[in-house]
Parts: sequence; structure tokens; C-alpha cells
Amino acid sequence: MVADLIKSELKNLKSPLYRNSLYITLAMFTTAVTSFVFWNVASRVYSPADVGVASSLVSILNLIFGVSMLGLNTALIRFYPEYGERAIGSALVVSASFAFIVSGAYVLIVRNSENFSEVFSLEFTLAFIALSAIGTASNILGTAAIAMRKANHRFIQNVLFGLRFVLLYFLVSLGVSGIIGSFGLGLLFGLVHVGLVLKDHITLSVDREYLSSAFRFSLGNYIANISDTAPNYLMPSIVLTMLSKEEAAYFFIAFAMGNLLLIVPNSINMSFFVEGSHGLANMKRVLKKAIIFSYAYLAAVSIFVWFFGKFILAFFGPEYVRGLDLLRIVTLSGFLVVVVNFYVTILNVQKRVREVATIYILKAILFLGLSYLLVPMFGIVGVGYGWTGTYLFVLAVILVINTIRLHFL
Repeated sequence: MVADLIKSELKNLKSPLYRNSLYITLAMFTTAVTSFVFWNVASRVYSPADVGVASSLVSILNLIFGVSMLGLNTALIRFYPEYGERAIGSALVVSASFAFIVSGAYVLIVRNSENFSEVFSLEFTLAFIALSAIGTASNILGTAAIAMRKANHRFIQNVLFGLRFVLLYFLVSLGVSGIIGSFGLGLLFGLVHVGLVLKDHITLSVDREYLSSAFRFSLGNYIANISDTAPNYLMPSIVLTMLSKEEAAYFFIAFAMGNLLLIVPNSINMSFFVEGSHGLANMKRVLKKAIIFSYAYLAAVSIFVWFFGKFILAFFGPEYVRGLDLLRIVTLSGFLVVVVNFYVTILNVQKRVREVATIYILKAILFLGLSYLLVPMFGIVGVGYGWTGTYLFVLAVILVINTIRLHFL
């Protein structure tokens, strides 16, 4: 059945859905591979303590990017067909400006803490704040390329970002700052490319009409996105605080690898959102095919990880194999994650933002709460148990709510 479906769909590879999906997949795959290489190199030439602190800071930077975008990245995909270039410029100005505020506030909070007091010198603080704005702008313009159905430039952007691992060798004497500096320069390379490509489509101004429409849509998605990503980005810092710098490094590598293996389902899901926003016919049929492809991929990946996962982690160093059980659990939970993510995408296409926010807030509370309870008992594997339990509960809630809704229709 799956083989026949694949053969029939190969004829449609030139359609916007599959073409955009291909480049989004390549972009995500590039990110996955280069992230693997980046942290592999970092784990070999930097100490586990440096990797633990740096992974926490990189996660925080990714959280700052998400917070600073104010949900306008999602709104770009949904409203670009209506507002065009006005959407890109407004999102870029507002998000990059907010990044300065958010990163500055974070530095004031943590610069004197035990784990970061030696890191946040004046020079590092200024670089950290500038990097926050660069990363936010890079994400906005990369999303704009996808919304314009030019995902090939998102792919090139990610390739350039991927070159950051080379810089690790030159900055090794800087310790934690070397890892963060390499990460930041990679973002800058990608930003320069997509900025040059889209320069004729960027007007650095704020369009109030677009922002009014976008914020009505994006406010709920903003809350949802932060609720969705914040626990993932905060978890390395939580593990760092509850366990140790070394355990934070082992956790980060295993958890990151498990989530990066979802690149194919996530890229299909994003392309499904883009096409749905442009008005996709036969959504149910396309959704069914998308889930079948995603599950076939996950089945193959799960088998591979179960038998060869330790070799993946061993690339980072023999001590990182301690995260094998966590990697296996996160990979298997992908079967739950895919269903929940596709359901959320349908809600976004239908502009049922309040329900999206509710789902993600519930997920954030459960994941943080369960992990906080289970990490002291099971170590980093406790995060995996919390992750799986969270998605099981959320999926059960979705099924119950929709069953009740159908009953009263």
C-alpha cells in the first residue's frame, strides 16, 4: 500500500506542496546534520563542562529568538499572500527591536548566577545581545522565503549556517565563548545570504494595518509557540541546575538528536501549513498521505535508533552514550508528536488560534511539571518519561474533545 502510494505521488513532485516540502526537508536535514557535526566537534575539542554551559546558552538564545518574533513568523506564512512585502518589513523591524529588549533583560537576570557569572563579561554581554537580534532577523527572513514559496533560499541559508562548526577549531581557546561565537557567526552568514536575495522585497517600515491583522492571529500563536518551545529550551538549564554541567551536556545531545530525527515529518507539516494557507483542495486526502509518509519514516528511524543509537551518541565521545535510553524514548514518542502537530496545523489553517494556545500551554505545564518530578528519580531519562507522558495526555485530551464535539453535531 505504501509503495503504491509513493509511486503515484512521484508524479506530483513538481507541485508547490512537494517542491516546497523538498526544500524545507533539505533545509531541516542540513540543520540536523550540521548540528550533529557542530556538537560533535564541540564535544571533542571542548570540555563537557563547557559544552554543558554553552548548550544551555544556545538553547536560551533559541528561546529569545522565539520570544522576540512575537508570533510574526507564523503570521508571515498565513498573511503573506494578502499583504506581501508589507508583512516582511514590519515583522523584521518589530522582531529585531524586541530581541534587544528581551536579551538585555535576560542578561540582567542571569549574569551574576553561579553557572554564568564567569561568562558574561562586558564584551560577551554586548555580543550576546547583538546575536539575539541577528538570530531573530535570520529566522524572520528565512520564514519569509518559505512563505514566498522560495524555500530553496531557506535551504542555502541553513547550509551557510551549518559552516559554523568549522569556526569551533579556531575559537577553542575561548571556551564557552568560542562555542557561542561560532554559533553566532553561522547565523550571520545565513542572514547575509537571505538578506541579499530578498532585499528587493524588504522595506524597513512598520505597517499598522498588517500588524493589526497579524497580531490578532499571531497573539494566540505567539503564546502557543512560546509554550511549545520554551520547555525544550529551558530544559538544559533545568538539568544543569538539578544535576551537573556534564549531565546537561549528555542530556542536550541525546534530546537534540531525538528531536532532529523528526525533520521529515516536521517539513511535511510546515509545507502542509503553507499550502493550506494558500487554499489547498482535498485537505483530508493530502493529510492522510502526509501522516502515512511520516509514520513510514518514523518506523524506519525508530528501528535504526534502537539498534544503532549508541553509535550515533558515541560520535560525541564514549561518555555521551549515557543518553541512549533518552534518545530511544524521544524517538519512539515521535509517533505521538506527529499526530498532535498535524492537528495543530489544521487548527492554524482554520484560524482556531485559541485552541492551539490551549494545547501548547497544557503541554508546557505537563512537560515541565513531569520532568521536574522525574529528573531527581531517573536522571536525564526522567525528561524522556515526562516528554512521552505529556504527549500521551495531550493526544487523549484531543481525542476526547473531538469525540464530544462530533457527538453533539
